Amino acid sequence: MQPVEHASSSWALPGREKGTVPENRGENIGSHDLAIDVDGRELAAGWIDDTPETRSAIDDALANRVEAAVDVAAAAIDRPVDPGLIHGDVWRTNLLASDGQLVAFLDPACYYADPEIELAYADWTGAFGEAFFDRYDEVRGIDPGFFERRRFVYRLYPLLVHVHLFGGSYESELVETLQRIHGMDDRT
Repeated sequence: MQPVEHASSSWALPGREKGTVPENRGENIGSHDLAIDVDGRELAAGWIDDTPETRSAIDDALANRVEAAVDVAAAAIDRPVDPGLIHGDVWRTNLLASDGQLVAFLDPACYYADPEIELAYADWTGAFGEAFFDRYDEVRGIDPGFFERRRFVYRLYPLLVHVHLFGGSYESELVETLQRIHGMDDRT
């Protein structure tokens, strides 16, 4: 087995047709309730503290930009969603392939959510190339607006986590993502 090469033109799960993924048949969810409306605000607010022991990499000005982006972000993803089981931490080192077949997901943080959350994370981390997204779109479909808008919204939460855990090296990506989200605001 070897780490996944993101140039692969198709993917197959063991015992399944290429490109198929088991799907949850549960109720629709409002995706903004899952990742942005609650967690985004709490995450930003929870990391702003005046005690040196708990001070975050997110300063007051950046926290204010995150807070301002939450409503815009929620509006951009406010649509009914059929949730799917997602890995939750897809990036190259958490995927193993053998002979062009995806054979294992490592270190899962699984939960049911809008599958676009996983696509946005994979896009952000560079886990897969364009061929993966083309194949995914053929099999399951990618709704219009994902690449233009929603991938940046779904990138916000993991970026906040990464800035908090790993510091300023992710801050410029967070600022760029916030700029893209603020640019979606139809009120401006």
